[in-house]
Amino acid sequence: MKNIVDLQNKPDNVIILAAQRELYSSAKRVFGFQFLFNVFVSVALAILAMFYEEITVYAALYGIVFTIIDIIGFIPLIDKTKRKAATLQDRYECAVLEIDLSDLKEYEETAQDDISNYHHRHMKNPKNRENLKNWYSEKIGPIQDDAVATIICQRSNNWWDLKLKRRYIRWLWALLLFVLITIIVLGVIRDIKLSEMILILNALMPFFLFMYHELSSHYSAKNKLEHLQFFFENRINEIEAKTLDKSALPALSRRIQDELFEHRANGPLIPDWFYYKYRSIDQAEMDRIVGELIERVKKM
Repeated sequence: MKNIVDLQNKPDNVIILAAQRELYSSAKRVFGFQFLFNVFVSVALAILAMFYEEITVYAALYGIVFTIIDIIGFIPLIDKTKRKAATLQDRYECAVLEIDLSDLKEYEETAQDDISNYHHRHMKNPKNRENLKNWYSEKIGPIQDDAVATIICQRSNNWWDLKLKRRYIRWLWALLLFVLITIIVLGVIRDIKLSEMILILNALMPFFLFMYHELSSHYSAKNKLEHLQFFFENRINEIEAKTLDKSALPALSRRIQDELFEHRANGPLIPDWFYYKYRSIDQAEMDRIVGELIERVKKM
């Protein structure tokens, strides 16, 4: 019988987990610059253009130029780094949950020396070391059935991502509405001419394209995670009712892992500051939910 609680803290597995976290943080740092230039700079230039007519053309030019830079520079770099991180996370989870690696997935492999470097860089921060402990809830320990424990851990991964997506979407809508209201109010107060407003909207092109991409991709990811969450609930109900053949669970876990990998490799990022803001709250809630699931399967 495997022991997920011990395997998740095994040094070899922690090295992979730390490298994965460092790669995700690297992708999120690039995303941070993308956010800075798409949101803060674009909005600041648009507002300044309302007060200083002479910079309106330059603000509009910035909007066009940075949109091109974003498409050919920031987006491909983020996508490549994100897929590398998703590959390492899949390796970690397959090692801890003892799921066979998929031979069909297009992994973005990372050289072992690079993994070691990413791990070393990540572990320089004492807080990072603490955050890597017990990736899965320690409450999973008492479950005697390996296959059931794996399904519950995979459900925990999916639940956490879904919770973050729902929160972040609300935050994105609040930001979009705030900027729109600010621009409209300032436009009315300043009595901006139509020709000037068109140029100002060009300055905001990176902002609108960024927000459209973020909202559409997060909604798409949220919908897939919700579908997978219903799938988990149905399978757990079947396990509880003893209507699901337990011999089918390992193959089922492999299929689920494929879905989780694709979600991470192709899904949108959430900034680290947003993740850590709610980490302790989500951890406590996840532990409670895992405890409830354990009580359900104990009755089998």
